[in-house]
Amino acid sequence: MKKLAIILSMLAITSLSSCDDDPSSGTCSDGDTQEGTTVCGLNDEGVLIQNCVDDTWVDSTSCTGTDVCVNEATQIGTTVCGDNSEGFFMQNCTNGQWIDDTTDCHIEPACTNGDTRNGTTVCGLNNEGFVIEECQEGEWTETTDCSGTDVCVNLAERNSDTPCDPNGVFIERCVNGAWELTDECNSTPECTTGENQPGTSACGLNGRGLYDQECINGFWQDTENCVDPDECIDNASQTLNNACGFNNHGSLEQNCVLGAWVDGTCTETDDCQDGTSQTLTNACGFNNNGSLEQNCVSGAWVDGTCTETDDCQDGTSQTLNNACGFNNHGSLEQNCVSGAWVDGTCTETDDCENGTSQTLNNACGFNNNGSLEQNCVSGAWVDGTCTETDDCENSTTQTGTTPCGYNNSGRIEQLCSDGAWVDTANCINEGFIFLNEVVTGATGWVELHNGNSSEADISGWIINVGGTDHTIPASTTIPANGYYVFENININPDNDMVTLYVGTTEIDSTDWTTNQPIWGRFPNGTGNFQTLYINTMAAENTDLQPVSIGWCGNIYPVAINETVGYSTDIYGKLYISGYTDTYSDAISQVRSRMCWTDGTNSECENASFAGTEPGVPNNDQYMVNFTFENVGTYTYWYEFSGDMGNTWTSCIDFGATGGGVANITNGSVTWESKLYLWEVDSDTPGTDVAEFIELWNNTGSTIDFSTESYFLILINGSNDLTYATIQLSGTLNDGDIFTIGSPSMTGINQSFSLASNFLQNGQDGVILIRCDGCTAAEIPINTVIPATTTFSVGSNTATKVDGIAYDTADADDANLMSICGVTTQWNESENATPETDSLHRTSPDTWSTSPSTPTVK
Repeated sequence: MKKLAIILSMLAITSLSSCDDDPSSGTCSDGDTQEGTTVCGLNDEGVLIQNCVDDTWVDSTSCTGTDVCVNEATQIGTTVCGDNSEGFFMQNCTNGQWIDDTTDCHIEPACTNGDTRNGTTVCGLNNEGFVIEECQEGEWTETTDCSGTDVCVNLAERNSDTPCDPNGVFIERCVNGAWELTDECNSTPECTTGENQPGTSACGLNGRGLYDQECINGFWQDTENCVDPDECIDNASQTLNNACGFNNHGSLEQNCVLGAWVDGTCTETDDCQDGTSQTLTNACGFNNNGSLEQNCVSGAWVDGTCTETDDCQDGTSQTLNNACGFNNHGSLEQNCVSGAWVDGTCTETDDCENGTSQTLNNACGFNNNGSLEQNCVSGAWVDGTCTETDDCENSTTQTGTTPCGYNNSGRIEQLCSDGAWVDTANCINEGFIFLNEVVTGATGWVELHNGNSSEADISGWIINVGGTDHTIPASTTIPANGYYVFENININPDNDMVTLYVGTTEIDSTDWTTNQPIWGRFPNGTGNFQTLYINTMAAENTDLQPVSIGWCGNIYPVAINETVGYSTDIYGKLYISGYTDTYSDAISQVRSRMCWTDGTNSECENASFAGTEPGVPNNDQYMVNFTFENVGTYTYWYEFSGDMGNTWTSCIDFGATGGGVANITNGSVTWESKLYLWEVDSDTPGTDVAEFIELWNNTGSTIDFSTESYFLILINGSNDLTYATIQLSGTLNDGDIFTIGSPSMTGINQSFSLASNFLQNGQDGVILIRCDGCTAAEIPINTVIPATTTFSVGSNTATKVDGIAYDTADADDANLMSICGVTTQWNESENATPETDSLHRTSPDTWSTSPSTPTVK
């Protein structure tokens, strides 16, 4: 239907247009737009928009089509489905839009084939382990392996090999699955040292074996040698691939009976034994009278040679290409008579024989006086060299190569005289709109200048910055000798390119590879681009040089005595002769920053203009909001630059008012005795290969994660569902930190399952829970965690220990915070540098945004 509508629309346009509306006639006004006739869009549902350029309609790159997908394509959708909301409906592309197929629920397998994990079936000498499960065909299946490591049954006793008197040895007792030496002595010998005998302790796969015994210090001791003929565990089963059948390609089922594998059913799909052959009669050929040879390959019969004498079937015909004519390019018709092909008509289109040549006089050149050489190629005469001495036709004109006009944008016109091109005094194709000034940064802008004495329409022109197009709005003009400014463009001050286009035609371009806060032409409009120190938005460029700082200092406060985590506004002030006593805001080349040191580390933070100093109108003031994140003594001061930050003047150089001192103490912050989330970094440079979560042990003792089961549950804030569960492993000493990060990171305690992009950044959360007896598989993905402090996991109860809700400059999510058990959502983009910053714990209820410190407390 969409294509029909487009065709009808195009027919309507055609029927309403007169010859004056022909897109190639040139009867349109520059800047006008219309729907063209070139079909576009994912499903050819739209047409390209045309712009009027030089009185001619020209196709643009804009399309009226609105389809978002190619018809009949499919993809996994976002609507949850399945009995436990474990899947997503598939989507089909219909009429260019994605539509849910409610009959097709896509459910990912529970696991990846070959993965293993601890199951829920208890095993081991003291039930200390779990049967290992392996993922087979997307489902978890128990194996015969056990994670238990105990070497003996608790409270069992045996004689050690440590003598306690001339006739006795100390007794060993099994404690927590390991043999421990007691102070009890068994002094009655049982045997002669060095003797061997079969023991009585059961061992082996089915417990039918016996450990050998050796006489040590007069007592029988079990050795590690188990006499056990069993090959497998009774009632177990297995499948052996490529173990039976014609070509040994079949799958053989085996069951364990009395410790030995017993063959069962063989699944076999082969039809024959590889290497054998057979002949089928009356099975092939034109009249099916031939004999067909077959060979067995990979268990299947493969057709071979057919013994047949006829070449064709009577009454049929065929055409042979390149079989007759001048150059054997003709098509030869053949008919089948008595089983043989008989030649018929030859269809031939060639005019000449390949490789021959001829000369035509008075057949070419500007005045048709030249001699034209022709060669026969592929059966046709192809024009070759024309013998002609003139370069052009008299009285014709062309655009030359000599620059002329404004910014050398035009070219001298040339006239053909006596067959040669001669420069005239006429300058053609001269342009007057050029790039004039660029101010870089996150809110940068680009200025255009009109060097002509008349107004210019620049509607639809394109300013490309670093590969991104910015289209000038319709009905935009530049006054004669005036300016146009396109604002709020993110322009890289260190390395970027700005290009001006009309349609796809480049008008002007400039680039830089060193830091350029202000980059413009000087002299204005016509000079080369260079570093400028004062921006002149919509005004003539100037090459005024940097200003000199007359005086600066610290306004407030000059002394601070607070607890860690305290935030305050710190003000500095500035005086520049001729500027701050004249202007009420910052001039472009002045930059300001507040710096601090604790004696070891030093940093500076950019300050913002905060108006004039109250009561002192000749002084401008600047402000930084600063948070003291660590205990200690800080010295802080302001610095100013009059040359865009290339060099800095410290206010300390102007005396005692140059800086301030802050004494920061622990205050009354009380940390609960528990395991804390300590640092979270979800957004790192590149493809997020350095993201991590950090924990801090404040329990007062070492945590053994094999006996104290802690889990990290990761929450996707877009739907508040879980997307990963991580069970912690290893140990963590009191006061130490524990880092879980990408496998590519060094020095971490545990790695995520993926190398990059595992930890989501946006409106997301992390919950730390303790659930002894639980497994990670019991907390599957795409589930909702209750907002309560405790909740059920299988037959166990999980307790929320800690949580964080975070974002990267996103709106707060009240439901996410409720699930994580917090009342504040913290922003990793607080300093506009999320790739280098992370969220740090500063108090039980407070997090801060500062540079990332993985594996460091």
